[in-house]
Amino acid sequence: MRANLRDAILYLVYNAKYPPTKTSLMKLVYLADYYYWRLHGEQMTDCKYELGNYGVVCYDIPDTAESMGERELKLTMFLFGSGYQLS
Repeated sequence: MRANLRDAILYLVYNAKYPPTKTSLMKLVYLADYYYWRLHGEQMTDCKYELGNYGVVCYDIPDTAESMGERELKLTMFLFGSGYQLS
């Protein structure tokens, strides 16, 4: 069963101990896809991952998070960066 990327992002942001940054949100979605693949033999989302300088990246994740708007997610500035929080 494939999950919508928006639903996966909302679930991960809601259950995160701290508000995830753009980079950590990409890593969380990647790990969710990886462990889902280990259990079920297919990815949970339709993300296409690439190898970046500091690990795997999927550019659909920050684009989707930013397109969700203030009704679902908001980007909050903190002392040492910014993080996504639920609205």
